[in-house]
Amino acid sequence: MAGLPGRPLAFLQDTGPKDWPRGRAVFNTVTKRFEVYLDQQLQTPQFEGEILEWFKLPKDETSFASDPDYANARFIVGPQGPRKRAL
Repeated sequence: MAGLPGRPLAFLQDTGPKDWPRGRAVFNTVTKRFEVYLDQQLQTPQFEGEILEWFKLPKDETSFASDPDYANARFIVGPQGPRKRAL
């Protein structure tokens, strides 16, 4: 049954990492700054603040940018939960 503890929800079946909004954080050894690349839908002040807090990144040494490789997520994550992107 979908939604039971220890079992995947129905909408998670047959999905992979590229189906979901995602990003990555790197440390640029030349500039000595953290660079966070995100799916555009994740680039909100609230989410960026959560990333800074979760990973303990210094705000003045961290920059955020979109990454075109992360632009084709199959699902959109929002306040009402995940849903498939309309084509």
